[in-house]
Amino acid sequence: MRPVRMSMTTAASLWLREHAAEVATLLEAGGRGTVAFELAERLGHVGHWQVGLADGLVTWSDSVYQILGVTRSDYTPTVETAIDFYHPEDRETVRNALRMAVQDHLPFEFSLRLIRADGRHRYVKSRGLVIHGQSGEPEAIFGVFVDITEQQEANLRLERIANVDVLTGLANRRNFDDALEKEWRRAARERTALSLIMIDIDRFKNFNDLYGHLYGDQCLKSVATALLTIVQRPGDLAARYGGEEFAVILSVTEHKGAMLVARAIRDAVASLSLHHAGNNNCGGIVTISLGVATAYPQADDLGLAWSRLVGEADVRLYEAKRTGRNRVVSSLRFSKHLAVTV
Repeated sequence: MRPVRMSMTTAASLWLREHAAEVATLLEAGGRGTVAFELAERLGHVGHWQVGLADGLVTWSDSVYQILGVTRSDYTPTVETAIDFYHPEDRETVRNALRMAVQDHLPFEFSLRLIRADGRHRYVKSRGLVIHGQSGEPEAIFGVFVDITEQQEANLRLERIANVDVLTGLANRRNFDDALEKEWRRAARERTALSLIMIDIDRFKNFNDLYGHLYGDQCLKSVATALLTIVQRPGDLAARYGGEEFAVILSVTEHKGAMLVARAIRDAVASLSLHHAGNNNCGGIVTISLGVATAYPQADDLGLAWSRLVGEADVRLYEAKRTGRNRVVSSLRFSKHLAVTV
């Protein structure tokens, strides 16, 4: 690929054309050149920078200093100190981008985290390219970066809404399916156990009929809260599976450990002592039934094999309901490719 010959002014103009609507009134007012560019940067939370390849000199626009929370009078940037503003996990990505830009003469773009001088975390999107002189040799790297923190946080909120059950605050069914498949593959790769607990509120239809749907919703939220008092490891997931059914994924957990968690969940719900006149054979309170299954996934048994774990736990759940409710049921079973403890 032939080197891109572009001056700093031309590179800056590319950005301005992309944001023409935002600065149109400024340009119409006659504020052209450097003043308009600086105003456009402040308006769009954008900063530009340049690194001289011969002398390593780093220059920032006023907006860069503002975004990073430092001033020209107390901070003189270098390449490494500038990179140090990025999150420790992202710094190598920045170094690689600059290295490849010089080596291959290609533009670059990345969205990463940085840490301001006051400790606050921000998200920035960076774009850059190599500027070549009249001889065709690279002279500098010019770039702009945009503070996209508000956009990123909005995306995270939307992602949370898409993955969380609105009523209970637990993971929703979509989140559960994705997490179980991911944990299944990880367990197959690392040759560890994966356990699943399926849970159903006993005689919940009767509860709704007796007390109404508002109290039914409150019951679901109370059971979810009890679940979260037990399921607290970072790698585990408590989800609302659907209706009055819940599910708990226990990563790197053998059958014995899963049974301990299941019994603790059952006891936590019973200890709520929520009155349920339609559940008299279980003490007249809200109780749950649970089915436990543990798998040892194999590398050659992926695809939808994780759904068999759900099926095994579901069978034990309904066995718990059939044999009296308010109990945990499991048994042992093994297959050729999928060792399952249920």
